[in-house]
Formats: sequence, C-alpha cells, structure tokens
Amino acid sequence: MLERFLTWLHTYESVAIWLEGIALVAIFILDWKNRKDQRKDREEQHRETLVQLEQRQREWLRDNRKQEWRELISALSRNARYILDNSFGLISGEQEKGIVQANADARSVIEDRIFIAPQVQSGNILEQWQLFAGGRDFSRMVEYWNHLHDDLVAAAQKDLGTAP
Repeated sequence: MLERFLTWLHTYESVAIWLEGIALVAIFILDWKNRKDQRKDREEQHRETLVQLEQRQREWLRDNRKQEWRELISALSRNARYILDNSFGLISGEQEKGIVQANADARSVIEDRIFIAPQVQSGNILEQWQLFAGGRDFSRMVEYWNHLHDDLVAAAQKDLGTAP
C-alpha cells in the first residue's frame, strides 16, 4: 500500500508541484488583499481620529475664548463698579490709589487677552475703557460703561456663536 502511494506520488509529482505553486500564489494574493483591506481600515480610522482631534481642538479653543470673555467682562465690571463708587464726592488718598489700581487692573486684563485679542482690538475695548475711566461726569461715565458692557457681551456672544 505504501509502495503504491509512493508510486502514485512519483507519477503525479509535477501535478503536486503545480498545486503547491498555485496554493502559494493563492496565499500571496489573499495576504495582499488582506493587507490592502487593513490599510483601508487604518486610513479610515486615521481620518476619524483626525476629525475627532479637530473637533476637540475647536472645543478647546471655544472654551478658552469663553473663559477669556468671562474674565474680561468680570474684571471690567468689578473695576468699573469700584471706579464709579469711589470717584465722586470727597475722595481719600486710599480711594485715589484704589481708582488708579482699578484702572491699571482693567487695562492689564484688556491687554493680556490671547484667544480673543483680535476681537478686543477690533472692538476698540481699550479705547472705550479709557473713555470711561477718564470721565469726570458721573452720568457720562455710566453711559460709557453701559455702552462698553453691551459691546463686550455682544462681541462675546458673536464670537461664541450664541448671539440671539
């Protein structure tokens, strides 16, 4: 029986070699197709990752802009209130120092914006603050402050996409 099998193998040896060759070519083709499919999957995953990263970056930038607007409006409101409360009537030396410091703090907050700097510059926020802080008439100062505050809120809403 073994001899018969060996004779058969010897007789059909060329067929076996061809079958092995065909099998190797088939394995090569299947492996190439599999790698091609995996490459497409990796490229798609890469595209999805890029979209997610871009979305996170936009969210991060929006969050930073929102924080800067909040800081700017809060600081200017606090300093404007101090200046309005302490600029009229009999002013002590301590109040005068406080007014100077409030003005300096407000200017610093306006000037140190990073993410909203273009909007602050185009909105002339520093100039509007100087009009307010340089005022000597209470009603005009209140008017300047209300206008500045309205401009800040409108600019923040526009920048953050929440404008009514």
